[in-house]
Amino acid sequence: MDFDNSTDTITPDLSTTLNLNGSVKVTGTLSQSTNASVTPAGTTQGTATAITAAFNLIPTSFTTANAGVILPEVVAGTKFEVINLGTVAVNIYPSLNCWFDGGSANAPVSLLSGQACTVISTGGTSGSPSVFITSGKTLVAGTNVTITASPGTLTVASSGSGGGGPTGPAGPTGPSGTNGVTGPTGPAGGGGSITKGTTTINFGPPPGTNVVKTTVLTGTIASTALVYAVIMYTAATTNHNIYEHMIAPIRLTCGNIVYNSSFDITAVTDLRLSGTFNVNWFIL
Repeated sequence: MDFDNSTDTITPDLSTTLNLNGSVKVTGTLSQSTNASVTPAGTTQGTATAITAAFNLIPTSFTTANAGVILPEVVAGTKFEVINLGTVAVNIYPSLNCWFDGGSANAPVSLLSGQACTVISTGGTSGSPSVFITSGKTLVAGTNVTITASPGTLTVASSGSGGGGPTGPAGPTGPSGTNGVTGPTGPAGGGGSITKGTTTINFGPPPGTNVVKTTVLTGTIASTALVYAVIMYTAATTNHNIYEHMIAPIRLTCGNIVYNSSFDITAVTDLRLSGTFNVNWFIL
């Protein structure tokens, strides 16, 4: 079957599913259904807004907390993209009696403000449940760490504080037997700290690759430090715009810490990518 440069439409004869066996090559762009203004609703799976498009954008004007969207029952391999540009987190529910990888049936995942999520179905219906595989995991704050999300920005800060200094020694007993004056209070202890910075990962020129590693020189880093990295959604590179930073299915892992010197960031993707992406890194 050949297609010219005009718009060609394929209409399946028997169902809404078109199966193509073998390889399919697209020269130019391949359009997917898009909903650029999804409004989450409800606080349960049954009252959430139904997802009806492949690419879904929650607008910056959305401010209703604890609202949600629900995925439809689809065949294996169906992929959905959800980008949350609203000011609050949004719940994403699986279809009835289905679940997300590692989760419970019907339980949602939370998509923070400014985050993007790719969801791929393994297929099935409520009678033969799907497992939905997700990328773009939610970042969870640990002890003495706060995470503040807003469109395009994820801020990580220390919420810890040092304890008070020790009380000074009591003064000597006076000649009449009275107690001496109390010594001065010691200085307050210091709070916790986070070192952060930015770098880029480079998948090289087309056709690109699936795995790359970059070394970050920090100058000061403990061998027992906790290091993590996230894709930046606020700055484009010469190869990729901000929206491509949001939806690119890239997993980042930090390791190979060299004391007071450097650490490595390894980027892995299921797709073959090319060009550079911006990365934020944090040392706790």
